[in-house]
Amino acid sequence: MKLEPTKQSKRLRVALCVFFLIHIYLCSIPFVLIYNEETNESLSYTVIDLLLMFRIGNAAELARLSMLSAIFIIIPAAGFFFAAFDKQRGLKFGVGIACSILGATVVTILIGPAMLSIGSLLALLLYIITLFLSVLGLFSRNLPG
Repeated sequence: MKLEPTKQSKRLRVALCVFFLIHIYLCSIPFVLIYNEETNESLSYTVIDLLLMFRIGNAAELARLSMLSAIFIIIPAAGFFFAAFDKQRGLKFGVGIACSILGATVVTILIGPAMLSIGSLLALLLYIITLFLSVLGLFSRNLPG
């Protein structure tokens, strides 16, 4: 079902695109903080580091995270492509809600509260913002303007 986009829904669509691109960028800054018991130091890893460490085969925790770290890039990429290319249907806001809830759940479950770093904390904050914008976008047809 095609819907006529309003000014607010166009602005919200662009904002969702920008926030999902920021999510993808956050994968390149320290995302996971892992404590090494042998050397008594904490090491920060980006999502890209975790993807490449799967080939190295370090500790069991790194292996688990490296296998699943591609999902940190796939979820915001799916949200971005839906927001960018779905111009007339209201599907972009439903997918935005699903990506926000799924992304926040994946960050909290896979990484855990003890291993959160600056990238994952900012990602959680932005997932809350994108959830708010997506819910607002669902109701943007009822807004004046």
